[in-house]
Amino acid sequence: MIEYDGKGHLVDCTVAQHDQQQTWTVFGHWEDDKIVVEDVLLGDHQDTRPESCKWDQGLFAASAAGRTKAEAIACIRAEYEDDATDAEMCIDPFDEGCTEPLDDGEGWNGACGTCADREYAIHRQLGQAHAGPDWVVLFYDLPVRDVVDDVSTDDGQEVIDVPEQMAGDRVLLTVYTKRSDNRTADVHNRLKNETRCYATTERIELAVFKDTTVDLSNHPHAGNLRVRDGGTGKYRPIERAEWLALNTSPEQSPN
Repeated sequence: MIEYDGKGHLVDCTVAQHDQQQTWTVFGHWEDDKIVVEDVLLGDHQDTRPESCKWDQGLFAASAAGRTKAEAIACIRAEYEDDATDAEMCIDPFDEGCTEPLDDGEGWNGACGTCADREYAIHRQLGQAHAGPDWVVLFYDLPVRDVVDDVSTDDGQEVIDVPEQMAGDRVLLTVYTKRSDNRTADVHNRLKNETRCYATTERIELAVFKDTTVDLSNHPHAGNLRVRDGGTGKYRPIERAEWLALNTSPEQSPN
């Protein structure tokens, strides 16, 4: 007989002694990152509770081997609760010792929400520096292939020219838009669902080379630019050859 503590929590895990491990099925629900056990059955049982309830109520069911119910519960906790608490950490893109966990929906390219906000701010600052009465500058971090396949103007012309070898890489796109251009709205509508938008867009040019994203915080001094390495996610000083390899130099932007 299973006994409860009056709150629906299992408190009696004693069972008859067995010389061999047996399979037990543990039923319960999640509270934060912990499993609250509601029932334990001998054998491997399917969870027949409605799927909608499983998600909405955080229901849990899993099987594990053990000589006792307590052993099975301990195995379940070790496997699932440890996974639930192992948060993915920020890659520390500015190399300042950031150890924040990634916030779902708030990070960017492996950076936590705070570091991602700093990166976005860098891009906005450069855009504001170039923005004039006729031009706006915007930056996107997008899979190149998505842009090539999906972004075009009303007349079917691609608005970005991407070398074949870069297909599939993520790049930072520098966007210059003429405020009065009639095609601005069309391109903007195609891009706005892909990333955060700070302004409408029209003409797009690459401002990055393969596997890296340019940190433009020290623009317009090209020698002080840093790039974000695609392998480590860390920023490093940009090499002269790399700077010259950029498809579009910010110093060539329209004013």
